[in-house]
Amino acid sequence: MKRRPDREAVAVEAARLMLEEGIKEYYAAKRLAAERLGARKLPSNRQIRSVIVAMTSMDGQARRRFLRYLRETALTVMEQLAAFEPRLIGSVASGAVHAGSDIDLHVFVNDHGALRDTLQLAGWDAECIERPVLKDGRRQLFVHYRFDVDEAPVELSVYAPEERHRVSICSIEGKPIDRVPIGRLRVLLRELDDG
Repeated sequence: MKRRPDREAVAVEAARLMLEEGIKEYYAAKRLAAERLGARKLPSNRQIRSVIVAMTSMDGQARRRFLRYLRETALTVMEQLAAFEPRLIGSVASGAVHAGSDIDLHVFVNDHGALRDTLQLAGWDAECIERPVLKDGRRQLFVHYRFDVDEAPVELSVYAPEERHRVSICSIEGKPIDRVPIGRLRVLLRELDDG
């Protein structure tokens, strides 16, 4: 009897799909990986991220330079989007960057037209992506914008202003997401200079 691939094999294939084939969502990557491998059990997002980090790890100095570049770029974007109270999240906020890291921001706005206008005025050709998500037992539509700034990939996740103080849980770590405002990002950049 042929043995089915385990979660680790699916995690490796999902990581490859995300890095090489441009699949952005963990769920989509692991479903496709499982389908391709004939597996029934799916790995966790954490398992996939661990494989991605291993596949794209960087040494100390290169990682530090890349972190500085991404944080400086994030600061530029956040300053342009200040009216939407941007918050930096993810690997650029935590400092745990790898070669596949992008700049992840949360912005807070009800008027998507104003956000699109601001992106356009800044010269950023942003792709709008709407994702249906099951959250709190309800199907909700989440809006994201993707674009590049000086070759750094940026993803904005859009929330209503009243969501700004709601604690969101990371789908990878299962812990509250640390949303870093502009002021704290400037401190993090100064700390890179001091370190």
